Amino acid sequence: MPFVGMIQARIDRMEEFDQLVIKTASILGMTFTRVLLWAILPSGTTPDSFGEALQRLADSGIFMCSSPASRSQKTSTTSGKAQTVTCLCTLADGSSNEKPMRECLLLRFQSGSLQETAYQMLLENARKPLHKKAALFLESMAHKCQVMSHNDNDDHQDFDELKFLCSLTPGWPLTPESS
Repeated sequence: MPFVGMIQARIDRMEEFDQLVIKTASILGMTFTRVLLWAILPSGTTPDSFGEALQRLADSGIFMCSSPASRSQKTSTTSGKAQTVTCLCTLADGSSNEKPMRECLLLRFQSGSLQETAYQMLLENARKPLHKKAALFLESMAHKCQVMSHNDNDDHQDFDELKFLCSLTPGWPLTPESS
């Protein structure tokens, strides 16, 4: 129990928005996509504030990259003091490139204890609407992946990310040949 208290204290000391991101991510489980987390955060969240929070949370050891065949690494800044975590996300086509964690496609909590503690810190009446938003988003993704499997053009706004997300779920074919 003292370990849980230390995790709670660590989360409580973070910026308010970072706490919101951690707690919201916790309802998604250990591993989650950036786009799903973005979809269930409160409206009014800006892409910049979201990206900055993801980077801070990765740099502080809360989140890490979980993309297939990827690695998270810490790199020193020019001052030699600050650490910035980067990832190598592997896209559905097998390509990858090093990028900041704020752009990581698939994230995970560093530990199950972090995820579970953050989840327990959310009141039940706050969890229910988040679960509902996540379910509705996943339902819409299933539809988009089915449409994409029959329409192999790149006219989706975030085609690479959508293709990547669809590739994570077996049974959601990416091309008409695989259906």
